[in-house]
Amino acid sequence: MSQQRKRSTDNTNHIHYYQPTYEPEQGISLPVSNGKGPLVKSYLDTTYRVFKNAMQDHGRVLVIRCELYLPRNRPLPDNVHTNEIIRKFVASFKSKVKADMYRKNSPHKPAVRYVIAREYSRYNRPHYHVALFLNGHAYYTLGTFDYRNNLFWRIAEAWGSALEISTEEAKARVYYNWGNRGVSFYRLNPEDDYMNLPAAFKHTSYLCKAATKRFGSGHRGLLASQN
Repeated sequence: MSQQRKRSTDNTNHIHYYQPTYEPEQGISLPVSNGKGPLVKSYLDTTYRVFKNAMQDHGRVLVIRCELYLPRNRPLPDNVHTNEIIRKFVASFKSKVKADMYRKNSPHKPAVRYVIAREYSRYNRPHYHVALFLNGHAYYTLGTFDYRNNLFWRIAEAWGSALEISTEEAKARVYYNWGNRGVSFYRLNPEDDYMNLPAAFKHTSYLCKAATKRFGSGHRGLLASQN
């Protein structure tokens, strides 16, 4: 059996986490996804904080999991190894959600929270694993891929805006985890005592893995909402 390293060799501030469950508070035990190697303990702490803040703020929460990839037929942007592109995506998506709720005259808070991991393929191309947290009273589902007035389309629009490409081109680079471009989302509801929280947290904990991230570049491998 190989020895389990306590700290990352690339960033000694990161403590590796090998356990199958994560216990952020007394009486709370959540499964984690560690099939690709150890997770980063501080990333788990950050992810749980975002979950907790979203549930406390909204009660009902819609959690969306997706991956964002760069177009294959274009040269890599000059800023591709920074977090500038993904920050533009977040800002654009937040703006679109706020505008949508304003149009609907929604009484609910338009806050969007997120956890995003920047990772690298073996070809040195970054991609992004994304978890978006929305008000579950305002949004119930992600929507279909062929309808333009839903959350999927707003994600594609925001990704296209960040990359300065068309929405049609961008949506082909928005991937989901279930099936053949199936939907990947979770509804967290206090009415069922947040029954889906363990599955949602495990799926999102994949973003916390140490593998395929790039440390030491001055740009965080995990971005998350601050409140």
